[in-house]
Amino acid sequence: MQKETLKKGLAILALTFPEKKFDGKVWWELLNDIDDKKFLIAVKDVCSTTKELYPGTNLIAIIREIALSGMYLLSGEAWEEVLKEVSRVGYTGTPKFKDAITEKAVNCIGWKTICASEMIGVERSHFTKIYEQLLDRDKSEEVKLEDCKQINRSGIDKVKSLTEGIG
Repeated sequence: MQKETLKKGLAILALTFPEKKFDGKVWWELLNDIDDKKFLIAVKDVCSTTKELYPGTNLIAIIREIALSGMYLLSGEAWEEVLKEVSRVGYTGTPKFKDAITEKAVNCIGWKTICASEMIGVERSHFTKIYEQLLDRDKSEEVKLEDCKQINRSGIDKVKSLTEGIG
């Protein structure tokens, strides 16, 4: 994302939610990996559908979730892709999948196990559970460790300044 796009999004948010304060540095650190267009669409979605914000509302997480929502297949869509590959290449072939998460989930079960299964509903259930776990892990790994350390340092400085006069 471009910094100008972030500024535009923060301006829209500040006008929509005037009682809320926005720290541009934190927003940049946590959202700079999102595409410009997806970020602005997410901001406009939040501004047009959120009636009020509560003190603990994490707007960054909400915007991130909306912006990234179309990046991953749903487990049912991924399973559909698996079934198409079963039909296309069969037991002895090598399947090709559009995304790595689907491939990892298939590898956890085993391609030949899926192809030879007489109870495909059981394999679908296993696939769905594995796929969801891999998807959750993949999403959580998107947050870069160094970014977290940087935010943590600035948070510590902020806490120190807030608690200076307390004995």
